[in-house]
Amino acid sequence: MEHLVTKLSDQIDNMNQAIDAKMDGYNPKRDKDITSSIIRILKRHSRTAISELEEQKIRNSIETAISSETRIPIGLTWGCSGGALSTMKLRERLNYPRKGDLWGIWWFDILNRKIKHHYEPGIDLIIGDEVPHFHALGWAYRDIVRKHEIMKNLAEQHFDFIRIIAIPDYDVIVDSSDISASSMDEILAIATSLPYDSIPREVFDLLYSKRQAKNWSWIRNKISSEIWDEACRVVAKANKIGRMRKELGFFDNIFGTSLYIDAAFTEKDRFCPKPWNNTLPQHGASILTSPKGTGKYSIAIVPEYRIEEQPLEYLPIMINALEFKHFTKYPIEDTSYTFYWIPRER
Repeated sequence: MEHLVTKLSDQIDNMNQAIDAKMDGYNPKRDKDITSSIIRILKRHSRTAISELEEQKIRNSIETAISSETRIPIGLTWGCSGGALSTMKLRERLNYPRKGDLWGIWWFDILNRKIKHHYEPGIDLIIGDEVPHFHALGWAYRDIVRKHEIMKNLAEQHFDFIRIIAIPDYDVIVDSSDISASSMDEILAIATSLPYDSIPREVFDLLYSKRQAKNWSWIRNKISSEIWDEACRVVAKANKIGRMRKELGFFDNIFGTSLYIDAAFTEKDRFCPKPWNNTLPQHGASILTSPKGTGKYSIAIVPEYRIEEQPLEYLPIMINALEFKHFTKYPIEDTSYTFYWIPRER
């Protein structure tokens, strides 16, 4: 198959240049109300509306940081140590970073720079990596820990305001009430991420496309009870671990305070950063569009089977896994895989 080859150093340079181009000329008027200026930035970069109650919590966190002249703490949960095992979403079952994963880290440099324009200390970002979720999904534990280590070291060696810390695998017992509390959308996302090839393509066609009402009875009829029940258990465990994380004060203990911005990529009413055009890179391949000379840098996450069905539209960019060998103590295969896709030039 026709493809191009890239190196990690080139990709890092490319992302840094894109960020520099985006920030070139960024000079909004400084407001005397620093807190309100920062909240406007967060709202502009959130995929969902922030509720009034959450906005007040954010305001309190920012004002506390400003009064002590420290960085603004942001606690973000993101399972960056794994990805879908379904070959419809990601063709290659190799648990190494892809372009969307890296951009999910680098994007926060844009957010930090914009906030530093108004408040010099900037942000203190802790990413709570949802490591236990991917073990429940079916990944070997070594593969998960290796990717966690790569992502952690890449982030922390390039940015002094980012730390990635694994969320513990809390000892939780899932019961029927936990399962019944799970949403159908959550269950479908996991069912289509499990390592089974028996779910028909028509179900995947519904994912991450234009929002429309789902025919749940039809979907349930297309997915076996065994797969659906397994997905229910995985979702229920993930949600219970999430509740346990909050009850035990995972971020509170790291920051030393309960006054931090509580962020997530998928939950409503909170600050939900949007590095990608649609869903998270754990659910598909990365398509990069960056028109020359525009300074724009856009990544969409798309189930990979859709991209492969358009060979005249997209070209794969490959990378060798050994590019990441300096960021982990675990063995890495000498193998190349699709790092991302680009539209073919006309």
